[in-house]
Amino acid sequence: VMPSIALAQGIGRIGCLLAGCCYGKETDSFPSITFYDSAFAPNGVPLIPTQIYAVCWISFISSFFFSCKEEKGGGQIAACYLCFYSLGRFILEFFRGDLLRGSVGILSTSQFISIFTGAGGLILLAAVPLCLPACLRLANALETPFSSSKNKKYIAAARKKLASAGCIKIGITGSFGKTSVKNFI
Repeated sequence: VMPSIALAQGIGRIGCLLAGCCYGKETDSFPSITFYDSAFAPNGVPLIPTQIYAVCWISFISSFFFSCKEEKGGGQIAACYLCFYSLGRFILEFFRGDLLRGSVGILSTSQFISIFTGAGGLILLAAVPLCLPACLRLANALETPFSSSKNKKYIAAARKKLASAGCIKIGITGSFGKTSVKNFI
């Protein structure tokens, strides 16, 4: 799920580029982007393309996680995303030019939030392997009454159907037995 969320966030940053919000500081170096009809960015001024940098960073993270999502599990991808995105966002904020987004001391609001989001990701990364077995046991304990109630209904319906059909009942055990005779029954 997390790689898809990252990809969606990258698409959202393309929306920022098209709208002209979340723009960078004024620059006379390459690369730069100049808006001519933006309600947000200063028009006719070359700016650092922070939206493009954000899309590139998020795309990199997303493609990395898409490539390794089968190897990790139990929230590790989400925790890593929080860490990596926070790091990129913290750095990118130094190049942003839209000053109306607020600040906390010398940091922008987004940098301040990134510190806690990154720390939360590190905590999750450390805690998930420790907490996952307990969470799975709890989820199983909460779900067991519902599934056993449902299973009893299915078993009763199957017994009723078998009794009314007058079938000869045979038992097949083991994976090989079920696989080898399933086309004959």
